[in-house]
Amino acid sequence: LLCHTSLISAFISFFFFEWSGDHRDLHYPLRRQRQMCIRDRIMALPDLIMTLADLIMALADLIMALADLIMTLADLIMALADLIMALADLIMTLADLIMA
Repeated sequence: LLCHTSLISAFISFFFFEWSGDHRDLHYPLRRQRQMCIRDRIMALPDLIMTLADLIMALADLIMALADLIMTLADLIMALADLIMALADLIMTLADLIMA
């Protein structure tokens, strides 16, 4: 957006206030501004790619941590199931003792 605004102001100021007669000079400020905008976008691209790569790596780390938590939770659920089965066995043994 900034490049387009600068481009428009360069065009207006050059066309209306600095007309020098030679038609080749008309497009020079516009061409220069466009080249600068393209250069700025190209120079910003590696930073954007590195930031994206960092975000992807952080996301991968979070997914691995989540997987570890899920595995721990699964282990806890299995241990709880074992405790419940042992409790059921104790209750059955107690019931057999009471019935006898």
